[in-house]
Amino acid sequence: MSGGPIVAGFDLSFTMAAAVWLDEKFNVVDARNSPIKPGPMRLKRALRLFYSWLQTPTDLAIIEDNAYGVPSRVVLVKLSQLNTLVKTVCECEGVDWLEVAPSALKKEITGKGNAEKHQVAGQLGGLYGITFKNDKGFDLSDAACAAVWGVKHLQRGVRREKNLPKTKIV
Repeated sequence: MSGGPIVAGFDLSFTMAAAVWLDEKFNVVDARNSPIKPGPMRLKRALRLFYSWLQTPTDLAIIEDNAYGVPSRVVLVKLSQLNTLVKTVCECEGVDWLEVAPSALKKEITGKGNAEKHQVAGQLGGLYGITFKNDKGFDLSDAACAAVWGVKHLQRGVRREKNLPKTKIV
């Protein structure tokens, strides 16, 4: 690791969350995925999960925006809840975040905004040497795609706020 910024990419789905942290040279610093089971206390479990994940040093979080073509409004609302939790935890932990459309993330990696998940995973391996064993649903690859977008975003010299304060939720 080089001591430069660490970017986390988040991929959230109805039942699974994944996050991948990259350094400025596209090296994987950490990678995690975990199911988010439906039912009572789902949001509380997700909140605890995201808090634990953001104990990994993170300078910028890239959150894949909701896929608005999901099968139902109920699923869309539940995805929005998870995205909001990640944003809230980022703000409480003093981490800058950006929400980016799935098509923009895919286009950054493949040149095509409607690329298939396996194509994104293949390009991550070919271009950056980023691969994951047992990534059946490509959740880690999607999170890594978001992190790559974030590293490139920082390399383009986009101004970021520095030293955001941490906030304790009471």
